[in-house]
Amino acid sequence: MLQLLQLFTKGYDNNFSYLIYDEQSREAAVIDPCGEIQLIEKEIEKNKLQLKYIINTHSHFDHIEKNKEIKAKYNCIILMHEHEKYPADKKLKHNEIIFLSKSKITVLNTSGHTQGSICLFFENQEHKYLITGDTLFVNTIGRMDFEGGNKSLMYDSLYNIILQLDENTIILPGHDYGLMPMDTLKKQKENNPFLKCKNKKEFVGRF
Repeated sequence: MLQLLQLFTKGYDNNFSYLIYDEQSREAAVIDPCGEIQLIEKEIEKNKLQLKYIINTHSHFDHIEKNKEIKAKYNCIILMHEHEKYPADKKLKHNEIIFLSKSKITVLNTSGHTQGSICLFFENQEHKYLITGDTLFVNTIGRMDFEGGNKSLMYDSLYNIILQLDENTIILPGHDYGLMPMDTLKKQKENNPFLKCKNKKEFVGRF
């Protein structure tokens, strides 16, 4: 069964990093290592984890900031979507499965913030989770005015991919921008104004 740790590593702008690990094998992945990585290292040692992967939700500097340090210390593999220009050990595709022992993490390409932005979906016996990077935050969404940003693609990612998930899925953002560090998709449907548009034209017209 997969376990999750949300770590407020601060970084450039109130960033979150995440550790996901298989409870039995202790195989683990760290998501977007940045900021105070001693918090990540402490949890790896405390939980006796075998760090197998670094997974980046996208290649903006604040999300890949500590890749090299973590890779050098734990000899793990850097994973990133194929549409991100930054080098990685392995490039990912939409709907690809990442395994931690027999446990599964599903890669969802959610373009909009960058072309290769991804969300990571996984579940255990208690909950379903979606690490959203800079695609979806609590009560807001990611910027689309950087290189590779696209309003139309962001709409498709939010409405045709994320909003199609089980509404009890727990949303885990890349930054602490909301009133709470995580929320359910159901509550985001109710409270996030960017998830209430009737169509793509209305969504794009908001910006």
